[in-house]
Amino acid sequence: ETAEMPDCYVPGVVDVAGTGDTQRFVSQRFEPGDWDLPEAPFKHTKRDGREFFVSKEFVDAGMRIDLPKIVSTMKIPALFVHGDADESVLLSEGQMLFAHYAGPKEFVTIHDADHTFTEPGREQEMLDAIVAWLTRQVV
Repeated sequence: ETAEMPDCYVPGVVDVAGTGDTQRFVSQRFEPGDWDLPEAPFKHTKRDGREFFVSKEFVDAGMRIDLPKIVSTMKIPALFVHGDADESVLLSEGQMLFAHYAGPKEFVTIHDADHTFTEPGREQEMLDAIVAWLTRQVV
């Protein structure tokens, strides 16, 4: 089985803090007991106390998707950017997805960056890496 390609041409893909193991990600963070009604969102509280919500559809899809299998069929250039202080999606999960990617690829580690690149200067470093990579793709 291969990933379906859209009707338009996609010259490249950028993955920021993505996980290669959606089943582990979902099962460690979200449990059916976290919601009151089947249509209600899952609530997740980060270590710093911030809360965020994701839909049941997101959780269900995460349990069905085999991203390593999907990316092993992709041939377009890809950039993977990940923070080494990411506690939401571990650096090793991003590296695992990168290892399965079939096309030309590059991995950039942003040191001291969490999942949302909130440490001072980390968001700009991430954006600079993406812009530099995109520039190389179109030249």
